[in-house]
Amino acid sequence: MYKDSINLDEPFFKIETAASLINIPIAALRAYYKEKLLCPGKNSGNEPRYSLNDIEK
Repeated sequence: MYKDSINLDEPFFKIETAASLINIPIAALRAYYKEKLLCPGKNSGNEPRYSLNDIEK
């Protein structure tokens, strides 16, 4: 029902939440970002936010 209304590319999750959801250290996500393996969106404070698609990668 709600699946059709969810934007999987919407940057939503803080790095701590994203790392917790996929059970990896925050440092690993930062390393992936630094190596440009992940390109999270940014919020209005210019902080990275991860989408469901980012987490699925």
